[in-house]
Amino acid sequence: MRHACAQGAEHLLVMHADLPLARAVELRELIEAHLATLEARGAPLATLVTDRAGEGSNCLLSTPPDAVPYRFGSGSRARHHAAARAAGVRCLEYAGAGLGRDIDHPDDLAELVATCQSAENAGGAHTTRLLRRRDEQGNGHTF
Repeated sequence: MRHACAQGAEHLLVMHADLPLARAVELRELIEAHLATLEARGAPLATLVTDRAGEGSNCLLSTPPDAVPYRFGSGSRARHHAAARAAGVRCLEYAGAGLGRDIDHPDDLAELVATCQSAENAGGAHTTRLLRRRDEQGNGHTF
């Protein structure tokens, strides 16, 4: 975040790597919703994408980049909202099906395999083979 600020960034999106079902269309919608709110209400602003459990933070888009101190980790949704309130920053939530599906537990992987069986997921066959291979090698959860 400090680097982004030093480089003159106006916005910063932190997106975790464990979001295998994230899609570009959702990211565009997240950014568009954030920018539309900025246009209507002004900065500073934080837009948060929570996990399916409603407890964690899978993505955080902030304007300016240092608008809200990062509070990632267990229970980060509530901690991000508290940090935004303390900083006087409006904090919105964006609901994205793919962006909300992170991989924190073995059951999440089993659910991912079931989702990957869908014809709508072009990478599904490759992901399923990888997860099954890990399972056969004893490196993963049984599917």
